Amino acid sequence: MPEAKTISFERFSSADADLTFCASDNVLFKVHRKNLEVHSEVFGDMFEAATKKSEETIGLSEPSAVLEVLFQYMYRQPQPSLDALPFSVCAGVAEAAEKYLVYSAMTALHAHMRANITRHPLVVLNFAVPHDFATLANDAARHCLQFPLEKAVGILRPDVFARWAVFYDKWHREASRVLTIPNVRKWPKYGELENFLRRNPHRCFTEVDKWNLLRDETDQLHEMQFVNDVFM
Repeated sequence: MPEAKTISFERFSSADADLTFCASDNVLFKVHRKNLEVHSEVFGDMFEAATKKSEETIGLSEPSAVLEVLFQYMYRQPQPSLDALPFSVCAGVAEAAEKYLVYSAMTALHAHMRANITRHPLVVLNFAVPHDFATLANDAARHCLQFPLEKAVGILRPDVFARWAVFYDKWHREASRVLTIPNVRKWPKYGELENFLRRNPHRCFTEVDKWNLLRDETDQLHEMQFVNDVFM
C-alpha cells in the first residue's frame, strides 16, 4: 500500500523551523522547538530527555484542525477566536491542551467549554470527567439528563457513560416518583410541570429551578433530596 501523501500547513511552514510534526490526517507542521519547550510541559520534558535533536518527523494522534489551533497558543500572536471555530474542533483542542499540558491555552478553552454547556453537554461531560473537573462535570451531567440513554451512549466514553447512567437512572426514577405524591399533585403549578413532562419527559427533569420551587411550595424536603445530588 503506497504511503499517504503529506502536505504542509501554510501557517506553520517557516524556513527556520527546526521541528516537524505530522497530524493524523498527514498534514505537516513545521514549528520552533523553543516555543514548544516553553509552552508545553510534555514537549519540554520530551525534548529534555532526548539525547540529541532529531531530524525525523514526529507523528501526533491529533488531526490538523486541532493542531493548527493548539500550536497558535505557543506563539506570541493574537490567540485564535474559539467562537469562530466548530465546537468539535474546540473540544479536540481542549483535550490536546490537557494532554500536552499547554497551560497558555487551558483557561480560554475551559471557559469555552463551560459557555457551551447548554448546547453540547454530552461533549463537555466527556471532557470534564477524565480530567476531574468536578464542577464542570456536575453542571454538564445535569444538562445531559434531557437526553435518552441511546443518544448518550453514542457520544460518551464507556467509563463516563457507565458512571453517568447511574446518576441518570436515580434522577429520573426519583423525579417520576415525586410527581405521584398526593401533596405534590395539589401544588398550584403542578399542571404546568405535568404538561412539560408530557411534552418533553427528559428535559423536564433538568429544570432544577422548577423542582426546587416545587420542593419549597409543597414542603417535601425529605422526598426531594435527589434535587441536590451531584454527579461527582
